[in-house]
Amino acid sequence: MLFGKEGVFVPEIRKAEKEMERELKTLWRLLYPEDSGEYIELFFRNRFLPEETAVVLEGERICGVMYMLPCVLSGGRKAFYAYAGGIHPAYRGRGYFRLLIETLARGCTMRNAALFLVPGENLWDFYRSAGFCREFWRKALVLAPEAYGDEIKILPCTAKEYAAMRTGLPKETPLWDVAALEYAAKEAAFGGGGMIRVKGGGIDGTALVTKRENDILLQETTLTAAELHFASGTLCRAWKVPRLCAHLSAEEKAGDAELSGLMLGEGVSPGHLALTLIY
Repeated sequence: MLFGKEGVFVPEIRKAEKEMERELKTLWRLLYPEDSGEYIELFFRNRFLPEETAVVLEGERICGVMYMLPCVLSGGRKAFYAYAGGIHPAYRGRGYFRLLIETLARGCTMRNAALFLVPGENLWDFYRSAGFCREFWRKALVLAPEAYGDEIKILPCTAKEYAAMRTGLPKETPLWDVAALEYAAKEAAFGGGGMIRVKGGGIDGTALVTKRENDILLQETTLTAAELHFASGTLCRAWKVPRLCAHLSAEEKAGDAELSGLMLGEGVSPGHLALTLIY
């Protein structure tokens, strides 16, 4: 720890090390008890980057973390997605989380890198107070089809194919590399969904599908709202659900507008924030 102003000790914030993995898994289970051990293992096998993970230390003990997943925004700017952060329950109330976020924000600003995230349900105001005021918006479309067309086919889609078709995205949309998209496909499959190609009847698009209890969520899709209306019956039949929900770009003319995330800075981002590891 460091000796700060007015005689107050402040924790050390630094990059994680591979040897910290076991302790970080234990902390994850404390922070997100709803996540299964299988899901935690999936993340650490595929997306844990020690050199891009920030840990908060009191002495030798890890008391906080934030996983920083690198990408590039359409437009060329380097960016990081801040994911699954938090402070050990025994160390809360000391301002450590704000210190962690402000440290990461300063680091990204110095590197001219964007920093974005999806706040937890009760953390929107907190992040805004820390300078995350640039808003991402999207359209939410809900469909309950009554019929389907045999001409629509649902095909498996590789991460490479998905990346090749994931084009024409608004500026400030995260452009994930193939390795990140492969993980997104594994995460979707873990939840009973998958990365798919929807083809037929003049339609040829992709979607990342998450299966939920009573519906499927197309977390991201290249299909338009009109195309989804046409293909929704086939999609619902494939997953044996009565309803389909889809997250679409804010530019779409159908669906209800909703906030989807925040970026460091001010204003409204034109980007589409979709593939953000929300299981």
